[in-house]
Order: sequence, then structure tokens, then C-alpha cells
Amino acid sequence: MNGMGTTVPYSHAWKEWRRLQAWELKKLGWKQQDIAQALSVSKGAVSRWIHQASATFATFRATFPGGNQPISAGKGSGSMPRSIDVSA
Repeated sequence: MNGMGTTVPYSHAWKEWRRLQAWELKKLGWKQQDIAQALSVSKGAVSRWIHQASATFATFRATFPGGNQPISAGKGSGSMPRSIDVSA
């Protein structure tokens, strides 16, 4: 709340940061109740965020087979970059 007694809305970036934090903590094995407490939100909010993220990633994996696999560092096909003289 600000000094005028009205609620100041959270920015979109802040809300998205909390959702991403919840997803990362869940992947680390945290319980939804603990995530809710750590982020000062309801257990229902965390449940919705986790469900939505799971559905999003399931769609991604179905659309892009191997989408959850790390990108391999294969041999490049181009030439080595030229060195740049920065002493000048």
C-alpha cells in the first residue's frame, strides 16, 4: 500500500519473476507449501503456476522433440575467428 491507502500494483516483471522462482524451487524439490511461504503467496497461486508451467513445457516438448535435451557443443563448421589487435 502507498501512503494514500490504495494498493500499488506489482509490475509484470515482478510477477513473472515470482512465477519463475516458484518453478525453479519446485524443480529443486521444494514442497508447494514451502514455496508459497518463501514467496509470500498462497498455496493456490503456487499450484496454478506449477500446473501452467508443466503444461507449457509439455507442449514445448511435444512440439520440439528433444526440446528438454541440452544443446550439444558439436564441431563448428566455420573458420576460427581472426584475432583482433587491441593494443593500438
